Amino acid sequence: MRQGIFISLFILIGFVLGGFAVELVEHYRSLTFDPKLSLGDVTNASMTLLAAVLVTVLVANYLEKHNQAERKEKELLLRRLDLIFPLVQDFEKSNENGNLTEIAATLKRVSVSCNLFNRVVKDLNYPPHILAETDFDNLIREIRRLATDTPIKEIEVHAKRSKCCASVKDGIITLTTDRKALLDGKVDEIKSKLLKVQIVINKM
Repeated sequence: MRQGIFISLFILIGFVLGGFAVELVEHYRSLTFDPKLSLGDVTNASMTLLAAVLVTVLVANYLEKHNQAERKEKELLLRRLDLIFPLVQDFEKSNENGNLTEIAATLKRVSVSCNLFNRVVKDLNYPPHILAETDFDNLIREIRRLATDTPIKEIEVHAKRSKCCASVKDGIITLTTDRKALLDGKVDEIKSKLLKVQIVINKM
């Protein structure tokens, strides 16, 4: 988006210089040709051409540096996103183990990393649709509820050890299976959002 603004500015400057050149040609065409050119005429024409070339070179150089800075910025953001994927995988492993402390700790790391990334893109004034895609608060809050309100692994172990009737056990197991599927779906949603953000930023 910002790159497009600077390209438009560069094109506008080109039009201005082109218009100036056209006006200059029209002006000299309306004059009576005099084969005797003074040193002042040559100097003025040379300075005008030199100024136009200099402005074009300076603008092109500025745009190149700006594009390099934007590419570096995108690389850093994409690298930061890459670091979040392993944190999500760590959470999935801890959730399988069923240790509540470990589940809470790994999910906290995911949450902190996502919030920091969202804050960075806000500070860099990225467009609203990028800010919306990098807002993981509601999703992580739902994952925390599903994963820590009595871990699924703990419920499964309790159901197997319980002396209740088979139908009750089956009901508990079915409930935990549905809950696990819902949790897995939310985790996959985080991965999908991270991937989408990578693609969108890479296209900018």
